[in-house]
Amino acid sequence: MSKILTDIRPVLDHTSCEHVQLLGKWVWGGTGEAVAPTPLLITLIKNGGVLLAAYLPDGPYELDGMVGFVFGFPAHEKDTDGQTVAKHCSHQLAVLPKFRRKGLGLQLKLAQRDAVISQGMTDRITWTFDPLQRVNAIFNFESLGVTSQTYINNAYGNLDDDLNIGLTTDRVQVDWDLTSPRVLRAIAKQKQDTISHKNLYILSEPKTDKDCNVHIPTDEKYVTLAVPLPNKIDNRAKSEQANLSLWRQFLGSALRSAFDKGYTLSGCQELPNIGHHYILIADSKP
Repeated sequence: MSKILTDIRPVLDHTSCEHVQLLGKWVWGGTGEAVAPTPLLITLIKNGGVLLAAYLPDGPYELDGMVGFVFGFPAHEKDTDGQTVAKHCSHQLAVLPKFRRKGLGLQLKLAQRDAVISQGMTDRITWTFDPLQRVNAIFNFESLGVTSQTYINNAYGNLDDDLNIGLTTDRVQVDWDLTSPRVLRAIAKQKQDTISHKNLYILSEPKTDKDCNVHIPTDEKYVTLAVPLPNKIDNRAKSEQANLSLWRQFLGSALRSAFDKGYTLSGCQELPNIGHHYILIADSKP
């Protein structure tokens, strides 16, 4: 991956918001409704929302050089004690296909991190992603240092964009604790703790629907759990729908069961000779 320096700046005007919408349509397809309408974007960014766009000299002229954006807004939720706590909800990150694998997504997320810290309201960001998307999983867990203990069934209902049409929108919600040692190691490009295979339980890939009722061991000798991911799957290919559905059921069952038993999802790594797996640790602390 070749990294390039880019101009990242806040989106503050109507025209730039329209560029964000068009960029989203180019990335996600469908009817173009994936991105919020301009009046809502303007209202959010004038009231604590953070909408940042990346620009390059060779970016599309229709977008004034915009090649990507990241968008989020202040939010809150209940903690484990039932207390209301502030957070920042990151809603979308998009980079045009031509400009991917150049470090732009990472630059946008780090700029978002700086903006949220500067607001002084919270040092935590959450967002959701499709657990079937291995590239996103690696980016989230290995490059940013997020963790997760939350699986959401059909989070957004039926969507008509090219990546989601015909599928349930199951999502994993991740937690980005912006100043934690784990996150600081990740953004400094330091590797996280090495997986111990001594106490590792590796789940098998699903072959039929019967494999989607996953049993997570409760034996105390298993400290680390490895859940397989599919090889690259094309969401847009109708021929992949049955395979996608099978993996969706499997990952949903495995991750929900693991979270219920106290595991924390903290990695997406390639295990020797058996491909990429989600790595979950029992009673992990970020």
